[in-house]
Amino acid sequence: MYYLIDPKDDQPGGGVFDGTVHKIGWNQDWILAWIRRLATIDTNGWYALNLKTKQVIGPIQESDLKTNPALSKIECHDSADVFSGKK
Repeated sequence: MYYLIDPKDDQPGGGVFDGTVHKIGWNQDWILAWIRRLATIDTNGWYALNLKTKQVIGPIQESDLKTNPALSKIECHDSADVFSGKK
């Protein structure tokens, strides 16, 4: 599990997504991640960060990911593989 933190901004304890990253993928415009939220009252699931606007959207339903042209082509991997350099 990892936190995604923007070094330029002062983020809460859970980073940009306010939770831990379990799966992650990206392209030039978006970061897409499956997040376990820090607060138990918040919904775990898929969240996307728009790299141009810095806006986070989500949770996003799996069915919506498949039909969203901006997000559907992003290939996601386990965060441990990505951050260890295996992907």
